[in-house]
Amino acid sequence: MRAGGRWATVATLGASTAWGCVASLTTEAGRALEAGGDPAPVVAELTAIHDAIDRTKRIFDVTLVEGNRRFQGEGALSYRARPLAARGDVFGPQSTPVLRFALFGDTLTVVLPREGEILRGLLGDPRFAELTGERALVTPEVLGALLGAYDVRRLMERSDRVASATHDDLRTLYIWETGALHALTVRAGRLVEYRQATGGELAYRVKFEEFAPVDGRESPRRVVVRDFARDRWLVLEVSREHEEVEDAAFLPLP
Repeated sequence: MRAGGRWATVATLGASTAWGCVASLTTEAGRALEAGGDPAPVVAELTAIHDAIDRTKRIFDVTLVEGNRRFQGEGALSYRARPLAARGDVFGPQSTPVLRFALFGDTLTVVLPREGEILRGLLGDPRFAELTGERALVTPEVLGALLGAYDVRRLMERSDRVASATHDDLRTLYIWETGALHALTVRAGRLVEYRQATGGELAYRVKFEEFAPVDGRESPRRVVVRDFARDRWLVLEVSREHEEVEDAAFLPLP
């Protein structure tokens, strides 16, 4: 999609009342817990969506709006499920490298070429959440958005409550963990939305759209991330995806 089209998309989303008028996720999840529905079927569905991705490489255009700042670039994510590894690169205008990252298990390394900085820590380290602009693509919420799936089993390992609810053709799983509430919604075997609340307020909302087949599974070609806490939008437009990824793609960063 041309740059003008992406900016028009972001502008339209920014004015959308559908994103502005958000019911309390905490209240919604509480009602699901009281209803006492069995979460096992939707857990199994979300697990199958995640486990269907054994290896993949997603090449994408990225548009980010953060306050008055706008960034437009390109990126690539290579992913391997076993043993868990991911490599990512983001480039700005004139193919200038702006971000490189590598994930091995729970250990994340982030390289900021322009600043000459290297950060290492566990995935979810608060230092990574404090990064701004295009460098902020390394939070667990955004990495899941890049991949197009979240590992609900890892979330449930840290949770003390789980609930589910069904509305028409949508099924939602709610996972409570310390400091955060996660909600993942599926429709017809596709993950279509991820939400996260912290401190009773909606922090993230991720929409997965425009699905296309990739080697027997369906993968979202368009992902829209709304980071409410930091007032930023992120739009990912996947141009290519394939599952033939060699182990050489997962070399550690310096």
